[in-house]
Amino acid sequence: MINRYRHAWILAFIQFICFGYFIAANLQNPIPNKNTATKSQIRILHTNDLSPHLTIQIDKADPVLASFPIIVSPYRFRYYGFENTDLTFLRGCEGEAIITKINLLPIERYRVWELHCNNIHLDFEAAKKDFLTHKKGQIFALPIYIILAVISVFYAYLFDKRREDK
Repeated sequence: MINRYRHAWILAFIQFICFGYFIAANLQNPIPNKNTATKSQIRILHTNDLSPHLTIQIDKADPVLASFPIIVSPYRFRYYGFENTDLTFLRGCEGEAIITKINLLPIERYRVWELHCNNIHLDFEAAKKDFLTHKKGQIFALPIYIILAVISVFYAYLFDKRREDK
């Protein structure tokens, strides 16, 4: 049976692994405790409207990618925590931030939970609220992703069935 519907099984396996990976990555990267989180000196080198939102330098080390609090996902999201969604006003900014390393990613990436940089401030509680809102929105979208996965596996099944009938 597995050999008979090879493409459908392969596609189902790949989608299972992808869903599982992103669910595990989000579970391994919870909201930090503000009282125990480490504050670091950062410099914002580059900004992007979509995640990863920032290229930062932490304590004068090598540049790394960072995002404002959004879920770990294969999709790229905007961050709406500032009135101006064009984040170019952050370039060159130097200040203090609460950042956490995002675990289970193939590349080194961080989340910025709080930022105090010149006259720009992102409060921890506001970032936490934005993160929870974003996460809730993605949970509501999960059934749509699952339906699309089932439809794509069904099409692969039909493809294999059609090949078998020839």
